[in-house]
Amino acid sequence: VQPAFHRQQIERHVQTMAELTTALLRDWQHSAARDQPIAVAEAMRQLTFRFVAKALFSTDPSAVIDRLEASIITLLNTTWRSLQSPWHDFINRAPTRPQREFAAALHCIDDFITRMIADRRAQPATQPDLLTLLLAARDRDTGEGLADEEIRNECITLLIAGYDTTANALAWAVHELAAHPHVAEALAQEADTVLAGRSPTLLDLARLPLGRAVFLETLRLHPPIWILERNLDAPVNLAPWHLPAGTQVLISPYILHRLPQCWPRAAEFVPERFVTSDVAETNPAFLPFGAGPRTCVGQQLAM
Repeated sequence: VQPAFHRQQIERHVQTMAELTTALLRDWQHSAARDQPIAVAEAMRQLTFRFVAKALFSTDPSAVIDRLEASIITLLNTTWRSLQSPWHDFINRAPTRPQREFAAALHCIDDFITRMIADRRAQPATQPDLLTLLLAARDRDTGEGLADEEIRNECITLLIAGYDTTANALAWAVHELAAHPHVAEALAQEADTVLAGRSPTLLDLARLPLGRAVFLETLRLHPPIWILERNLDAPVNLAPWHLPAGTQVLISPYILHRLPQCWPRAAEFVPERFVTSDVAETNPAFLPFGAGPRTCVGQQLAM
């Protein structure tokens, strides 16, 4: 899937992001004019879901967005309960109400993605979205393409991973800006100066250092992937511990990102740390997208 995240593809996606965000801001202005409160977390979920559906399938999911979003939330909540306790995993295997809800949610998402794959096989897209690239992918040795089930697995991973994580990060960013009005004011001034009211392009992003810093600092304090799992295929020594092969290791970016010995003013929201130098971004204790060969393939698109 890596070709789907090359700079040329991301450049095309930035325009889609800008269009969707502009539409959202118009809705917010109407709500503000009527003195209506805005549900930020919900708005960020709908914004990112619309984008991911557009990037994946070149489709507008408005007609089914509520049903799909509810299904994804059910899947994530049930999976999290299973991770917290083996009893939940056992209960979920029994024909209980949570199990039926999980099965129904999975069927809803499966049905949506299966229809997208069938439609694309019948009529290729004019734009090379992620689904088009998955359908065109070929094994270097055999020349074989991916089976529909394999494509479905890739799509469901990209759909859930690209939607939930980004929505949470954006919601926390808005929360931090609301709590730090001086940063919000400086960010608005930067945007006004650089963009002068127009929509941003990929080239503009390098000229918005505070915007980038606000997002990175949000990822530091509120990493959407707050725990990572690794299974050791060889023994590892982490003095004073010896971890034998087969050990399951849990790594928490949330804890690493808040260690006082790794971060000055660790508990504070200080975007400037990502503006003044690149030391913060290259800090080994900064893992919002993982590290090494399993670094998130969509990191540049997410940023």
